Amino acid sequence: MKNLWLVTQRKPLESVEPIPWLRWLLRMYFKWRGFAARDYDGRSYASIEYRGVFEDECEAYHAARCEGGAVKPIPFNAALPEETVQYCTNDVPIGEASAFYRKGVPLPFIAVPREEVEQWTRLETKIDEVRAASA
Repeated sequence: MKNLWLVTQRKPLESVEPIPWLRWLLRMYFKWRGFAARDYDGRSYASIEYRGVFEDECEAYHAARCEGGAVKPIPFNAALPEETVQYCTNDVPIGEASAFYRKGVPLPFIAVPREEVEQWTRLETKIDEVRAASA
């Protein structure tokens, strides 16, 4: 499956909450809930602006190097399920929490391309064959 790289922009948490320990607490809440609201505009708790979609990961990272910029791979010509799932991880290249987001938030479900699952199955089969041969 081919990925494209979606670039978005939203106000970073550090621009709307100046207290470091409160930002940490909010990120722990986001991790627990599996939802990362960053801003409240009087109607909703998100302010995502779509900036572009790129085939090249480096070009996407370049476009995402702005305040609130983020980059995330998304499947091309395929849809993720309606349920909230983790598919790869996103990054906020110049944000203070870049490593936090690259690590990913563990959600109850993950979406993995079938090709990747098949590669793991082939590897497990080879491991089983080696174990059987050495026994």
